[in-house]
Amino acid sequence: MANEKNKDDDLGLRSIELYYIPIKNREYDSIVDYRAQLRINDPQLGVLLPEEYLPVAQRSLQAYKLTMSAFETVMEDITKFRHRDAFFEWISVYVPERVLTEKNFVADLEEMAANKQFNLSDLCIEVSQNVFYEDVAVIVDELRNMNIKVLIIDFGGPFCPITRICSLKCDYVIMDEVYSDWITSDNNSEKEMALSVFEMIKSQNIQAITAGIKTTEQLKLIPESCVLFTGKLVGRPKKASGIR
Repeated sequence: MANEKNKDDDLGLRSIELYYIPIKNREYDSIVDYRAQLRINDPQLGVLLPEEYLPVAQRSLQAYKLTMSAFETVMEDITKFRHRDAFFEWISVYVPERVLTEKNFVADLEEMAANKQFNLSDLCIEVSQNVFYEDVAVIVDELRNMNIKVLIIDFGGPFCPITRICSLKCDYVIMDEVYSDWITSDNNSEKEMALSVFEMIKSQNIQAITAGIKTTEQLKLIPESCVLFTGKLVGRPKKASGIR
């Protein structure tokens, strides 16, 4: 059963659950990383996925509480996974800009890890493309100096200033799902655009993760430099009990 913690808050929440989205390496033909997906069980609305509750939650005071709760559960789960000898490099947790720029965020995360005797190198922090509009370079550098990976999600999507990737150091980007479609498009302009963005990411020594891969045809057409991918072809999100 997925980890569940009772939370009373302004959103009317009763519980949260964590699922883990697998990321596969096509060279090894194995799952090498996971993305934590926080689902909320609302007594009136049912199960809410991140895209349904985040627009409201990340603008409220609940953002910090939800994020730190997710980190706490992920740390506990990773410890269990390591005891099972489960193979993966890291598990990522989404951090809204409001939380990332919170004065005590880095210190609170470090203290939580110390109290749990947790290795921070097992963590990756997800941030949205909105960080390109925030003054977060120092915070990102601080996290990376703690051996925490940094991942930008939905990279290259609408309104994403892709050239700013050159000025913000990160370890990974998850491509907007449109690139999975463009890479197999009959439209040469779309295909060339997708390939040029992949090449730009490679030039910055950043690993691209292709999202939304549904078919082996799409996978075959991804540039060789992009070995990580996620989507229906990899598999459904897993509960903690399913990671071995």
